[in-house]
Amino acid sequence: MSEEQKVRAAHIIIGEASEALFYSADSITRANLIDKLNGLLITEAGGLRKAAIIKAIEILRQVY
Repeated sequence: MSEEQKVRAAHIIIGEASEALFYSADSITRANLIDKLNGLLITEAGGLRKAAIIKAIEILRQVY
C-alpha cells in the first residue's frame, strides 16, 4: 500500500470517527477523536484497517 493510499484510508477513518462522535452528541475535538480511535484500535482485528487507524492517530497528533 502506497503512502498516499495509507493517508487516504486514514482520512476515511477520521471521518468515520468524527461521524460517530457527532451522532453520540460528543464534542468533536482532536483529543476526542484520538481517544475514539484508540478505542477502535484496541478492538480492531483487521491488519489494513488497524494500519489506517494508526495512521489516522499519527495525522491527528501532528502539530501544524
